[in-house]
Amino acid sequence: MFVRYALLLLCLLSLSSCTGMDTALRMYGYIPLTPPSRLLKPGAIIFKKKGKRFEVGIICTPEQSLGSRFPVLESDTIPTFIEDTVNKEFILDAEALGKVTGGAGSNATKKITVMLKNAKLLEINDWIVATFISERSPACTRMIKDRLAAGFEVTMVTSALVADASYNVEWADGGHVMAAARLSTIHALSGRINGLSKNTSQNKFEAENMVWGVRTDNFLASMSHSPE
Repeated sequence: MFVRYALLLLCLLSLSSCTGMDTALRMYGYIPLTPPSRLLKPGAIIFKKKGKRFEVGIICTPEQSLGSRFPVLESDTIPTFIEDTVNKEFILDAEALGKVTGGAGSNATKKITVMLKNAKLLEINDWIVATFISERSPACTRMIKDRLAAGFEVTMVTSALVADASYNVEWADGGHVMAAARLSTIHALSGRINGLSKNTSQNKFEAENMVWGVRTDNFLASMSHSPE
């Protein structure tokens, strides 16, 4: 475990030797989400869309899956480590940049960097799922069975790396780009990153409480409630 932490720290501190944020998250055992989401919190039941990339659809929200009373664990040790490592700027690579902007305003944008802050880990364990699965909605149970019967891979989000983010956009030609192209990029960012707000400098954007990476568990997703 210490080796994994050390490698992650090295990756985060020296981006020239790594491919970016996605690599760092995978080294920590998380599936990166690009763009980030507010929906994939612990307890959510999702299905993986067919294809090589991690693209999912939501079957049930955490509340539909486990009710409204289930506890979510927040790590009291790892967040300190995360805070010490994620407060670094990542440059979005070409693929991530395309996902975030949707390809809009590509001529206007030279570079987008992102810095994570206020990071925390939210998790649920087997006991929580076994205790609160009785509060799962009938519709959620039915749709899980239907998705499995149709051949989809169904899984449950059990851990989420949540953090605020600061995006910094470096405009092409030192910012002397057409207003329409700049506006297109801003609209694309706002549309793809829910909760994004623009500050007065017109090149810095903030997003709060976003999920950047998840761990999932197929077994917990397939559990069913058996009345005693």
